[in-house]
Amino acid sequence: MHHLQFLDISYNTRLGFRGLKNVTTDLSKTSIEIFKFKKLVPTFSMNQMLMRDHLVPLRNTKIKEMYFDSNRIQLLQAGLISLLPKTIDTISISDNPLSYGEYVLEFRQLSVKVLNISFRSTSHLPVNEGFCVSDLDETDFEQTVYEFNNVIVEHQVSTMSRQFMVFNDGFKLDVLNIINLPLQLRVLYFANSKSEFEIQRLRFSENVLEKVDVSSNIFYSLKGPIVNLPHLNELDLSNNFCSNISNVFFHGTSNIQKLLLQNNLLGFILPNDEKGEIFRPLVKLEIIDLSDNRIPRLPYSIFESHQSIKEINLKRNVLEKMQFKIDHMRKLTFLDLSNNVIRFLDAGETTNLEKVAKYSPNFTIDLSRNPIQCVCSNLNFIRWMATTKIRFNGLQSYSCQLSNLTKMSLAHPKDLEQILEKECSSYLGLILVVCSALVLFVVAVTTCIIYRYRWKLRYIYFMAKLKYKKAPSIFKNALSYDFDAFVSYADEDQNFVHDKFINHVEGEGELRICLHKRDFLVGNEIAANITDAIHRSRKTVCIISRPFLNSYWCMFEFNIARMESIYSRDGENIVYLIFLEQISTNKLPLVLLELVQSQSYIEFPNDEYCDTVFWENLKQVLSD
Repeated sequence: MHHLQFLDISYNTRLGFRGLKNVTTDLSKTSIEIFKFKKLVPTFSMNQMLMRDHLVPLRNTKIKEMYFDSNRIQLLQAGLISLLPKTIDTISISDNPLSYGEYVLEFRQLSVKVLNISFRSTSHLPVNEGFCVSDLDETDFEQTVYEFNNVIVEHQVSTMSRQFMVFNDGFKLDVLNIINLPLQLRVLYFANSKSEFEIQRLRFSENVLEKVDVSSNIFYSLKGPIVNLPHLNELDLSNNFCSNISNVFFHGTSNIQKLLLQNNLLGFILPNDEKGEIFRPLVKLEIIDLSDNRIPRLPYSIFESHQSIKEINLKRNVLEKMQFKIDHMRKLTFLDLSNNVIRFLDAGETTNLEKVAKYSPNFTIDLSRNPIQCVCSNLNFIRWMATTKIRFNGLQSYSCQLSNLTKMSLAHPKDLEQILEKECSSYLGLILVVCSALVLFVVAVTTCIIYRYRWKLRYIYFMAKLKYKKAPSIFKNALSYDFDAFVSYADEDQNFVHDKFINHVEGEGELRICLHKRDFLVGNEIAANITDAIHRSRKTVCIISRPFLNSYWCMFEFNIARMESIYSRDGENIVYLIFLEQISTNKLPLVLLELVQSQSYIEFPNDEYCDTVFWENLKQVLSD
């Protein structure tokens, strides 16, 4: 068959590697390009070594692709890789329990562009297959010892191999300085291999590697940095139980365009990256998948360095808000926020989305399967959904929860907006009217009460201040009245008080009079002095004149004396009015006129005889 280009002898478990040698011997005379010999060895056979003799006949062919998956291959014989033809560009050796040996040092000689070494430690279900110990003699394994009961394989390999790497239940990098990759390798698959370790600093030889898939392992911590992968544009780190990424891990992979990190535990580390340092080196990033990471929130600057990003996948997390910055992403076309716990987007978040849509007309967002609430407080969000030009992926499946806990479809947000506006506006108007009326009523009633009892409140305030704050008093004896009378007068009437009143009442009548200019304590408040003086005086005499009526402090003294009479003297009349001049009743304040009409007052006489009688009567009244 000189023109044979494709041959697949896979799943012939009775053929074994001895039969493989027979096949490859004849292939040297064909035009073979693709050769598949998957699962020639039963699943539960002993581990195998792929020997040079198995593949050496292919040396002079122009084969391009080889697939030898699921063959229980544990080792490749030293020198095998160097015998492979230079035309080969794809090798798949997945689902084999590979251990490390000297063959690893030959990787650099491979001409492959695609290398698949995934499923290194895959578990298999028992099936009805034949079982063979080995197709090889024991000498072929270079003193290999088998222990069946523990399924342990021990290899006695060269000293150089032991120093290079150690394999033990997974693998661990010990003294590796540089990882040698095939010169032309562009795609590397190392997925589903159950490798469990922390990725520390790794340096690669010169390469053109563009895509790496290391998904579904247990790389629980990514410390790095990963050095010298300048052509890498796609990296798959999904399904790795990863809970930590250092700020320097991506420093050597600045050209990554597609980063897959779904189904990890990055909710423990990303919320703490307030400065956006983890992903900052990835300036060319276009697609990032962070779904299924239990992320409760993302910092504002997490994507600040990514202006070329086109897709962000954050579905199936526990995000309540979309607080991260996206308004600088001019190429963003799709943002997936489905299956989170978002109840609404506030004004700042919708503004960010609108800025993106301004430069990206096809911008689409997915908010499906979020517990969106259709209540009055979220009316602005529903109104935005009804008016925005942004596309909603799967809008027909959107639903929201009303205030009565029933669900309603969001497929037609304009209809829902009208329903909410009608419901919320009626309550809002009623609430505003009731609240406004209530506030006005309370203010009016409070104002009236304060105005009605303003003098009482002032009196109580100053009396309490004197009592509880122990303000200094101008008097010595607190058990009796220290003055017979307190005289309230305007400054314009001080000549009458000092020249006549004091001489006749205090000088001749031997009564003690309290005057503010003489007896008030310096340093005390005026109001406190007035209240204290009236409280310590048996009577209060008001010298009524037009200046008196126009004086604030004179009217203050009159009203405090009135409060003293009502609340401290059980209604006893202690206020006496002396009119120095004729004043019409319409000029008198209402409270003063009320006192004039209900109680006695006296006018100062203008003749000498009446003057004598006036002073005698006054002294008698003040001394009672």
